Order: sequence, then structure tokens, then C-alpha cells
Amino acid sequence: MDKNNFCHFVCSRFNIYLKENIIKYKWDISEEEWMEKHLDSFEMGLIPSIKNQTCQNFNYICWFDERTSQKHRDRINNIKKNFSNFSPLFIDLPEDPEFNIKSIYLKNAQKKYIKEFCGENKKIILQTRIDIDDYIHKKFIEILQDSIDNCFKKQFKDNLLKHTKGEGMPKVMSVYFPYGYHVSLFNKSVEFFKLKGIYNQFCTIIENNNENLTGLWDIEHALWEYVSNKIILDMKEPMWLWTIHNNNLGHRGWTSKWKPDKRHVQCKYDKKLFYDNFSFKEEYSKRLVN
Repeated sequence: MDKNNFCHFVCSRFNIYLKENIIKYKWDISEEEWMEKHLDSFEMGLIPSIKNQTCQNFNYICWFDERTSQKHRDRINNIKKNFSNFSPLFIDLPEDPEFNIKSIYLKNAQKKYIKEFCGENKKIILQTRIDIDDYIHKKFIEILQDSIDNCFKKQFKDNLLKHTKGEGMPKVMSVYFPYGYHVSLFNKSVEFFKLKGIYNQFCTIIENNNENLTGLWDIEHALWEYVSNKIILDMKEPMWLWTIHNNNLGHRGWTSKWKPDKRHVQCKYDKKLFYDNFSFKEEYSKRLVN
């Protein structure tokens, strides 16, 4: 795969579903407080984790609600000034209690942005998903792109654009690093685990740049394994760091009952290793805990 022939996007959603989540989960936090906590974590955690990648051949796009206050926009724009790969995108979305309409608007907006950004010259699109309170290893992008390149040369012999007669690359491929860290931040108790989660939320999808572009947000991350050809990268080193905490709305229903399962191997917090490889500091994530 010619690296001059593809566009790679790292993608996040920030406060797109915030209002609906607060109502749905009856959460005792205001939108203002949630934004403050998560912007703190975002600035000190995920942004350095992405900014410090050893390979900078990517564009990081993060979606924000158009109604984001000017105070918070100023903070977001300040991040942009210091990180040229960062593209904050604001989208005007209708209220959506059932979480259906916003999803359609968002996935169409992302496809449009990608098409305009890449034009016709870039033939392959890579999209990597990451949540705003998680982290990736500093070599995540480099190893991912090199591994995809090697895999394509071996399996598809660089014949990526043919779909006729079953040749070349399948319509959509998904790529996963199977190992990562899981940091549990519940009720001010912090636990660290090494985790094998093959089909995890740090997935990357690959497809041709054409009018049938699928898009990362078309389906939930857990479903990509069922609708795509998969590449599982054979690496034992943890390449991602997933945090769960009291203020992660998606886990609101089970945080108090959470227990590690057989996939989790408890490990010690090596401050230097976690910071050098992930730009992670325990005190950063603790800001997310009530």
C-alpha cells in the first residue's frame, strides 16, 4: 500500500449526545460541569497521547455540538493552535431522545468531510475510533500503518482497488490491536489491569475512497467484527488504554457492580511506563471521578 495513496483519520465524539445522556441516565451533573471535567481530561490525557505519536501521518477529527459555549470553544481552539493535526468540527444537531437522528446526521457529516479533505487523489481511507477519555500507545499509528501496509502487500499484492470477481480488498476491513490496559476509576479507587479484548473500541476500518464510503459511525464499534473482514495484529504489547469511571455515562448502569473477568490480569501502576508510552498520569484521570 503506497502511503501517499491513503488518508488516515483518528475520530472521536465529544458532547454530541451529552444532553440526551444526562436525561436518559438521570445523571446528577450539569452540562457545564461535564464539559469542564472532560475538557480537563482531554487536554491533559488524550490530546498528548495523540499529539506524541511517532507517526504524524493522520488527521484527528473530533465532533462537538454546535451549541458548545464560547468559553469551551476557546479552550478547544487553543488546543487546535498547538496541534496542527487536530480538526475540531462543530455540527448543528436536533434534539434526539432516541439517539437515531443525530447518528444519521453525524455519519453523513463525517463522510462529507472525509470526501472533501481527501479529494480524488487518495484511494484508501483509514478511520480509527477512540473515546475522549482513553489513550493510545505512542507507536499506535506507526505500527498500525506499517502492519496494514505489510498485510496488504502479502495478502492483496497491492491490488487494493479491484472488487470485480472477488479480487483485491474487501469492501470494508477492520483492524484491531488485541491487548491493552484497563484502568478502573470507581469511587476514587484506582485499579490497573492488562486486558485481552480482541474486538475492542479502538478499531480501525479500511475502505476504498468512493461514493459508497461506509464511515466509522455507521454502526457501533462492537458490530464491526460481524460486517467486515478482520485483521488481528499479532502483538502482545498493550497498545491502548481504556478508562472506566463514575462519570463515563455509557457505563453508568453498571459501575457500582463492575468486577474484572477472566480476561483481566491485575498489574502494578508503573508511572514512567504509562507516561512514556501513553502520556497517562493517574492524577489526570482522577479528575473524572466524583
